[in-house]
Amino acid sequence: MIPLLVQDECLYIGNNLIIVPHRYDTHINYTDANLFLMMFSKGNYYDGWRIPTIEEFNYLISINQYLPPAYRYRPGMYWASDSYSDNEQPVINMGYLKNARIGLCIYKEIDKRYDVKMIRNLE
Repeated sequence: MIPLLVQDECLYIGNNLIIVPHRYDTHINYTDANLFLMMFSKGNYYDGWRIPTIEEFNYLISINQYLPPAYRYRPGMYWASDSYSDNEQPVINMGYLKNARIGLCIYKEIDKRYDVKMIRNLE
């Protein structure tokens, strides 16, 4: 079992990652998502908030059922931070598209609006 700890609204997963509850999720384009995370880092008592990588999403999907309800991933399309091209970024399917595999990575234009899940590494 993975050790979980909730403190100051943050969920500590093992000794590596921290996520925030759904109420902080936003639905914006990729450029604004990065600006939002930068502003959130400056206004919060932690810095270093970022968009998860595809690998981190796959890990979080694998433990989703063990997370407290306020921190579980909900159906939707989420930005991933892995580099792709100048005008496209990966988007992870979290059960939003019919007949699509959960965790499926598709590529979308950066001006489209998708959900952002905030994550940071434990320092």
